[in-house]
Amino acid sequence: MKRINLTIDDKLYERTRRASFITRRSISDLLREAMREWFLNHSFSHKGELLLESSDEKEILEILESNDFVEMDDVKLELGISDKK
Repeated sequence: MKRINLTIDDKLYERTRRASFITRRSISDLLREAMREWFLNHSFSHKGELLLESSDEKEILEILESNDFVEMDDVKLELGISDKK
């Protein structure tokens, strides 16, 4: 396991603390479960597509390390392209 330092707002902390008390589970356990559920419900299709399409390990590692991905909506906005009609 890895240890992380997490900063959250007071309201979220208080809700988490209460849930921990009610369920008799540690806050860490609740956060691990929430993170697992988040990853089940979200994909990283842009990076995943690059990994599947690229056979060059060096290129893949550089892409992952630089994390220079831009949201599609930001690109469309910058180029003046709109999906809305």
